[in-house]
Amino acid sequence: MNYTRFLTETSAARKPNAIRVYSEILNRAPKSVISLATGSPNPNTFPFKTAVITTKHGQTIQFDEEIMKRALQYSESAGIPELLSWLKQLQVKLHNPPTIHYPSSQGQMDICVTAGGQDGLCKVRLKGKGTPHEKSNTFINTVSIRRISDHFVIMSESRAFLFLYPQQLLPLGCNIINVPSDGYGIIPDSLREVLSRWKPEDSKDPQKNTPKLLYTVPNGNNPTGNSLTSSRKKEIYEVF
Repeated sequence: MNYTRFLTETSAARKPNAIRVYSEILNRAPKSVISLATGSPNPNTFPFKTAVITTKHGQTIQFDEEIMKRALQYSESAGIPELLSWLKQLQVKLHNPPTIHYPSSQGQMDICVTAGGQDGLCKVRLKGKGTPHEKSNTFINTVSIRRISDHFVIMSESRAFLFLYPQQLLPLGCNIINVPSDGYGIIPDSLREVLSRWKPEDSKDPQKNTPKLLYTVPNGNNPTGNSLTSSRKKEIYEVF
């Protein structure tokens, strides 16, 4: 079965993140490969080397150094491959879903690991869609998000977190305006220039599409490491 028709417009607009694609490639690469592509920290700097977990029945589970390096390192978006493989085997053993034998193009069963129940439910609601007469929570949730975000103007410092644009904002239809920045973050004069396109009274007119949000990381920005100085923070506040 092809599940594409169940995806919302927002979910269909999402594209695989290049960093995570590289992570999958590196996981299959020989240990001798040293990559600078994903920003992965040196595993020798990790604070934990091994771990032992004891169950209430007295059974112990040991994690050696190699496993700990894998567990503490960036991994594929769906989860650590070994864990995913184990979970799939568990599903086959307990439920034996027929879709496990389908080709991927026809809806083969797959698994991803989430941060918890609420995170998983949120992902399902954002991906799936219903029809108006169904009045499902999924339909209401996704349509509301789409309407709120469509033509939503966001200002962002020019060097922002890699995942912000392609994974979060662009699929929601947001209009992103980059504000030039330097070694100390957003340049106040550049911010004034961007905002000069509108008059103060335009903010009360929903048809003017004035900026609703400024995205900036004032301390230790990723990826530049820049931090706003106290004087520059005051200048930015004065602009508004």
